[in-house]
Amino acid sequence: MGSKTGDNYCSFIYRVQLKYKGRSEEQQNRSSVMSVIIKSTPPCSATDFLEDMEVFLKEKIFYYHILPLMENLMEKKVRFGARIFYSMKSPVNTFVFEDLNALGYKLASRERGLDEIHALMVLKRLAQFHSVSVSVMEKDPSLLTGFKNGILATSALKKKNSNFYGFVKSSCDGLIDLVKSWDGYEEIVRKMKDYSANLLERLLTMQQPLAGEFEVLNHGDLWVNNVLFRYDENSVPSDMVFLDYQMSIWGSPGIDINYFFYTSLSPELLKSRRDFFIRFYYNELKTNLSKLKWNTIPSYEELRTQITRREPFGFFANHAIYPIISIGENLAVDSTFENFSNAEFARKKFKQIFSQEKLKNMYSYTLLHFNDMNVFD
Repeated sequence: MGSKTGDNYCSFIYRVQLKYKGRSEEQQNRSSVMSVIIKSTPPCSATDFLEDMEVFLKEKIFYYHILPLMENLMEKKVRFGARIFYSMKSPVNTFVFEDLNALGYKLASRERGLDEIHALMVLKRLAQFHSVSVSVMEKDPSLLTGFKNGILATSALKKKNSNFYGFVKSSCDGLIDLVKSWDGYEEIVRKMKDYSANLLERLLTMQQPLAGEFEVLNHGDLWVNNVLFRYDENSVPSDMVFLDYQMSIWGSPGIDINYFFYTSLSPELLKSRRDFFIRFYYNELKTNLSKLKWNTIPSYEELRTQITRREPFGFFANHAIYPIISIGENLAVDSTFENFSNAEFARKKFKQIFSQEKLKNMYSYTLLHFNDMNVFD
C-alpha cells in the first residue's frame, strides 16, 4: 500500500515496483527497476458522490492537458504534479503516476499540520499555480468545461439520501454538540443550530461564481497530504509538488486559500500569521501575473474581499474535513466513507473525534473568527 490509514479516504493507493528490460540486445542482458504509484477508485455506494463530482474526468484532463501547459508557461522550471503514465476507466477508475517518493519527496505530518516555513512554500507555489492557470485557460477556454464543479457539486449534495451530505451534516452537528456546553459560546451555538438547519442551501452557494471576481483554477482539496516536500541536507524544505486534482474547480482563489488555512494550519499560526500569509500570497500572485503579461491584476483589497466572501467554505473545510484528516491512526482505522454512510456510526464517531483536546483548541479560536466574519448570520 502506498498510503497509511487516515492518509487517504477516496481511493486505494498502491506503490508498485516494476522490473523490466529494454528491447535491444544490450538491454536484454540487464534489468532495470522503477517505482510507480497506482491510484484506483473501485465503485462503492458510499463514495458514489465521486461520480457526481466527475473526479476521474477532471484528473484525466488536468494531468494530460493542463499540467504540461502550465509547466511549459513557467519562466523557471516548476513542478505542479507527478507525471502520468497511464489511465483507464474500465473496469475500475485507475491512474498510474511516477512515484515522487523515489525522487525524494515525502509527506509532512497531517496530525501536526504545517509550520510557517512549509506554509509559505505552499502559498508561493499556489500563487504560481493560480496565476499560470489564468494564462492556460485564456489560450484554451474549452478546458474550463471540466472544472465547473468541485467538492460541493450540486448533484452530489442533492442526491436522494446523499452519503456526502449526510457526512457533512453529521460533522456540523457533532461540532455543535461539542461547543454547546462551552461558556461564552452560547450565542454562537444558537447561530450554528440555525446554520445547520439550513446547511444544504448554504453548501450549495459556497463555491458558486460571484459577479466581478478574479478567477483561477483552484486545486480544490488543498490540505497537508495533498502536498509532498523535498528537503535539503539540513532538513529544510527545498521544493514541493501538489497531488490529487480530482476536486479542482474554476473560481475565486479564496476557495483554495480558505480550505488550506482551516485544514492545514494550527490555530496559533492562524492567529498570528493569517494576514501576513494573505499578503505574501498576493505579492507572489501579482509578481507571477506580471511576468505572464496579465493586464487585469486584482488589487490587494479586492483579493481580501474575495477571501472574506469565501470564509463559509473555510468553515465547511474546518468542520467537515479537518476533523477526519487530523486524527491519529488509532481513530482513523475505521474512519471510512463506507462507515460514515451509517448515520449512527457517524454520530458516535464524530463525538469521539471532537473529544480530542487539539480539536477543542482549534475550534475555540476558529468559531470566534467565523462568527466575526458573519459566517453564521
